[in-house]
Amino acid sequence: MLWTTPRMIDHYRLALLRVLAGLFVMAGLEPGRAAVAVLPRRGRLAILQVLRGLESSARRLIHVTARGMDRPATMGREACALPRHRVADASGDVATLGFSRIPQFQLIDPRKALGGLEPERLGRGLGRSLLFRVAGLGGSVCEAWAAASPLPSPDDPLNAVPLSRRMQAAFHALGDLDKQARRMMRAVARRAAAKPGPGRVPPLRPGNPPGYRQRHVHEIDAILHECQCLARREPVPPDIS
Repeated sequence: MLWTTPRMIDHYRLALLRVLAGLFVMAGLEPGRAAVAVLPRRGRLAILQVLRGLESSARRLIHVTARGMDRPATMGREACALPRHRVADASGDVATLGFSRIPQFQLIDPRKALGGLEPERLGRGLGRSLLFRVAGLGGSVCEAWAAASPLPSPDDPLNAVPLSRRMQAAFHALGDLDKQARRMMRAVARRAAAKPGPGRVPPLRPGNPPGYRQRHVHEIDAILHECQCLARREPVPPDIS
């Protein structure tokens, strides 16, 4: 069993940054700049299919980085009283920040919903399936339903602000894995101190990671496979005797 070295982590970190740079070019976005308002459906879907695997790979690199750090003290509710999107300015007043603030990278894997689907994929295409189920009720019903919900077009403009913020968050997370590893350890400490329930699940979900594809159709698929192997590998120190 091999030992995970900082050089291995940095190798995959640079590979993820290279893939992310391609996504920024596809979106017409620059790191640290304002989010893109809209993207065509086909472009947004192409970016999202790669971004899921990239975020999962980054989370696994952060998890591996956190292994060599000291565990933080357990944080209670008093230590987390301020909301996540608020900070204290120089005068001590708490001010709410808008989109100008760097978004926080999501350190917890999204959990699988019913049927093994991702939560963001639920409801996709349900209206169309219901449309064909009621086809026997009469042509007028089907025609009215089809007119109310036309088939989506690949060129339809869709809101791309949340997607842009996820890309910016991934870029800043890959720029400082140690900081993200400390965030993950604090999150684990808070979850360990919480009551038993869904809030105590580990950051990395069991089974295949989000964005995993058995058939490698993009560079991110191979990177995600390697990062998943690193995260599952037990930390065994090298034999220097």
